[in-house]
Amino acid sequence: MKILVSNEFYELFRGDKDFIIPRLIAQKLGHQVVILCPTKLSLSDEHAGFQFAREIFVERLGLGPAAVRFHRPLRLIRQTHNKRMPFLLPLPSYLVQLWRIRPDCIVESIYTTLTPRSFLNWMYCALFRKPRVLLDAGDEGRNRRILPLERRAIRSARKIFTYSPGGVRRIAEKYDLHDPDKFFIHLKLLDTARFHYEPAHTRPEFTVGYVGRFIRAKGFDRFLELARNYHDPGVRFRAVGPNEEGYDMPAAVEHSDYVDNARLAEIYSAIDLLVVPDMRRFLGYFTVMQEALMCGAEVAAGCHDRSFFPKSEGVFFFDPDRPGDLVAHICRRARQTREEKIAVRQALAEEYRRATEESGFWPELEKAITGQGGNGLCGRSESP
Repeated sequence: MKILVSNEFYELFRGDKDFIIPRLIAQKLGHQVVILCPTKLSLSDEHAGFQFAREIFVERLGLGPAAVRFHRPLRLIRQTHNKRMPFLLPLPSYLVQLWRIRPDCIVESIYTTLTPRSFLNWMYCALFRKPRVLLDAGDEGRNRRILPLERRAIRSARKIFTYSPGGVRRIAEKYDLHDPDKFFIHLKLLDTARFHYEPAHTRPEFTVGYVGRFIRAKGFDRFLELARNYHDPGVRFRAVGPNEEGYDMPAAVEHSDYVDNARLAEIYSAIDLLVVPDMRRFLGYFTVMQEALMCGAEVAAGCHDRSFFPKSEGVFFFDPDRPGDLVAHICRRARQTREEKIAVRQALAEEYRRATEESGFWPELEKAITGQGGNGLCGRSESP
């Protein structure tokens, strides 16, 4: 079968992360795969200094030039409740490429809310009676002006893959979709060969880290406040990401811009506790969390709702408005020796790497693509 794997953007600053699913559909499932890339880059790629070049996308996918097609959209930017959100307005070139590709199935990543790209994919599948499989990005948009149309597009999908029972509930409530057979819960599809624990990078001091955009909506201001007020020579603070809101960085925080995706295992191995201080405006299961856990770093989540996490091992939940609970947790963990930390981290890394490999995503995706076999939520999931 010919499969179109459809993303809003295929971001280059993430390394090959956005190219893993299409590549593995070809390699693991044996289907012919095509991706349809925009000639406009995401804001994150522009900030990272990338320039558009067709050869980069062909190289990242690794399936040859015939597997990569391009369309020429307009790029628009909307300010949402928590960030600037770029999205694409496809022009006729998108429809021309869809007609030329003529996919037997579209595997589509949902981008916060449905965008014009999503509606064109839906129209193609409805017109030619082809299946559509949706991969939930885990974000939530509050713009509901086109919700009735979105509801029809979402409900027509053959299967929806998401990361947690909370994700199932969010989609079910928003789109009035209460059929548990529509959903499959899995851990994020990360490369276990790339995300692994490297004990050589673990420091004797206890290192508290933040990875991601330096923005108030994710509680970065609270991370800085914690670093300024925590006085213990056995505890260090490290932040990795773009300083989008121009924070003055205290001397207590070692900081750097995004590093290459291939070096993230080294970064996470040097962090003992990844902190997301406030998740109330970004409720979901962040990629950085699973990356850290696969590298043996514990996660501290400023979150009340545990249902948005597929697993709770290695995750410390705390009230964002009660930072004293987080401070007490750091104090307890900082008493460990380096040898004790390494042993705990090795066990945590192996647990998440094993769970990632055994999540059942690929057999379930094959069923959804071909329409063969049974449906249903995976064993760890809950119906909405």
